Amino acid sequence: MSTDAIAAVSSSLSQAQFSARLETAVLKKSMDVQSQVAMGLVSLIPPAPPLATQGAVGTRFNTFA
Repeated sequence: MSTDAIAAVSSSLSQAQFSARLETAVLKKSMDVQSQVAMGLVSLIPPAPPLATQGAVGTRFNTFA
């Protein structure tokens, strides 16, 4: 194998490693953004109303639409 071929293989491997690192970094960043958006949406969900404390209806479980 000539030195030119070795240099070409080395260069292409280096480019592949760089591309893989870059793609991984972009993926991690997009997952972080999606996580923040999801947490924002979850925080908008109102809490469930509490059970009734007296009376015959709503003291065992609470259903609502």
